[in-house]
Amino acid sequence: GFGTFLIAGLEEVLRRESVDVVVLYPAWNGRAPTFWSSIGFSACKASLLPKEELVPYEQGGPLLPEFEASRNAPLPRWEKRIAVAPSSLGASRQPKPQQASLQQLSLEEQRRTRLRSGKNYVSSKTAAKGKGSSGSGASPRSFKPQPHREFLAAMSRVTGGPLLEAAEKLLAYRADLKAELARAPLQFPGGLPEVAAARSAGLLP
Repeated sequence: GFGTFLIAGLEEVLRRESVDVVVLYPAWNGRAPTFWSSIGFSACKASLLPKEELVPYEQGGPLLPEFEASRNAPLPRWEKRIAVAPSSLGASRQPKPQQASLQQLSLEEQRRTRLRSGKNYVSSKTAAKGKGSSGSGASPRSFKPQPHREFLAAMSRVTGGPLLEAAEKLLAYRADLKAELARAPLQFPGGLPEVAAARSAGLLP
């Protein structure tokens, strides 16, 4: 369906931008785990994330867990590797995000990419006003774009042939998992989530 096309396109864009692992927290409602496992996400005994990204948010890290309100319990974290880890590639072999000049973009796309100029800034005065304070005496703080934000936002898209190819690969992956489950249903009593976990752990060809 369109959901699979959406995820296939997202993964393709993330690969182009040098993302190698995707993390999500599937709602524990029966349908969500089946869908996400059918396209390769699973609970990993050994996380695919680097150690610095496993530090919980409450301890100052980037990892933000999700909770199931109906169960009042944290949702399981599922992961999927979508590309070779950058650290395992030589510097010259690491993929580079696609670039484009402003001349190749429409006026609307050019307007959306002005963030790259570095002329935008965030000030404590503006932030204070947003909270209902006058913010007097605050001085503006120059905005410095991070490297990953210097890429043209309009290039973070995939359409046409590349999208269809990515979707076909993901659909073929799903069909392969379902075929594996059909061959040995007793080996995977938990259904597709267990098949996906076994594939992720390298226990299946």
